[in-house]
Amino acid sequence: MTKVSYLIALYNKQRYIIDAIQSILNDSSPLIEVEICVVDDGSTDDSLAVLLDAFSDDDRVMVDRFLKNRGKVAAYNRAFEISSGEYICILGADDKIIRGRTQLLLSASRATGKSIYGGLLKHIESSGEEVVVFPNKRLDFHKNIIENQYSGGALMMRRLDSGLIFPIPEELKFEDWWISFHLLKNKLAGILMEPVTFYRIHDGNDCGVAASNIETMGRDYARHFEYLEKFRPFMRKGRDIIYWRRALALRRAFFGGFDMLALLAPPFD
Repeated sequence: MTKVSYLIALYNKQRYIIDAIQSILNDSSPLIEVEICVVDDGSTDDSLAVLLDAFSDDDRVMVDRFLKNRGKVAAYNRAFEISSGEYICILGADDKIIRGRTQLLLSASRATGKSIYGGLLKHIESSGEEVVVFPNKRLDFHKNIIENQYSGGALMMRRLDSGLIFPIPEELKFEDWWISFHLLKNKLAGILMEPVTFYRIHDGNDCGVAASNIETMGRDYARHFEYLEKFRPFMRKGRDIIYWRRALALRRAFFGGFDMLALLAPPFD
């Protein structure tokens, strides 16, 4: 039997957390043992109480907590610390997995020897609209330096690869880009063109909105500087550095700066 650990960072998601956990439990099988590691990040609503009331007697659900909010990256790091599965999945506390996801990703990972990204079924709560979003099938490390292309919530990571990822720097606001950066840089990622995660978009999302505008773009770009700073020590080849500088220059340009050399230097894409 193979054990798969799902990591959940919980903060004020009492409306969704039961669905999230139940969707994972429903995906277990005689050949797959699921383990759910939840860390409550100092919720101020009834998220923790709702969680404990529903699953305190289920030893597949492990719960830890922070007394004060430390951010979801810290919560994911702690969840990873208490996990023991051969494979690791991250799930938002307001999302669900699509039935059969665990076996699909596990089979693909075993076949390729890589950590595997699947697609998202995005559900916009305000309109009820649903759209399937697949990852870029052509894995391009340099394009991913410009902007993250892959959702951590649609990933199954081999524990063998996790040493490159964890602990995630806790200054970062979200986990996705850090994970994809290292998996693609080390050629450890594969793609499965199947939707595997039901991703809810609503007013309480930590990131991701139904529609982008200048304000939401600015908020995202502002927090990208921290990632690019963390990526810089890993930029050792000339082409890597060119794309890193371009990514930085694009964000500076948004806020009124301008670096012609970084923006227009070849190679072009």
